[in-house]
Amino acid sequence: MSRNRAVTLMDLLVGTVIFALILLSVSVINIFSQKEIRISDRNSQCQKEAAYVLEYIIKEIYNGIGDFSHPAVVSTTIDSNPSIIIRKDSNRNGMIDLIPADLQSAFVYNADSYEIFYYPDVSSPSRLVISKNIFMPDFVPAIKDNYITIEITACWDPGGKKSHADCGSQDNPLVTMKNRITMPSVSTH
Repeated sequence: MSRNRAVTLMDLLVGTVIFALILLSVSVINIFSQKEIRISDRNSQCQKEAAYVLEYIIKEIYNGIGDFSHPAVVSTTIDSNPSIIIRKDSNRNGMIDLIPADLQSAFVYNADSYEIFYYPDVSSPSRLVISKNIFMPDFVPAIKDNYITIEITACWDPGGKKSHADCGSQDNPLVTMKNRITMPSVSTH
């Protein structure tokens, strides 16, 4: 005699529960992975933004020339925005030229739009936007012993428009980069 084996209701329920647990585990892992990837991506974007701005400023400062009475880097305000002005040796003669004056470029931070503008020549209105996610630059360079320290803080969404979260939260990461710049030395004869 052949015996018919049938799936009982209990077997079906146990199988369904096991399948649901496996599916739930895979879904939780997927959701967690997507969140971690998003956080990592935002953090990476902040690092790139801050590094780009810092390198841009460093490149300009390396072209600076100055002395005690005519400093190469000056912290100031332009249109009530924190700024730094860099005196550049335009003709590459290694001396400060007052007539015709050396070219002066500027970096200006607009706190309302979180942008940093670069003015290749402060006497001209033309400017470049080099960043739109800078939360708080330290444009008061600490000048000591021919070194300048500049600090840039970038936030993924500084105004909270995209993430509706404060800077420094998990959904809106904050990255601070600081660099100590050695000013080029110029000897006089």
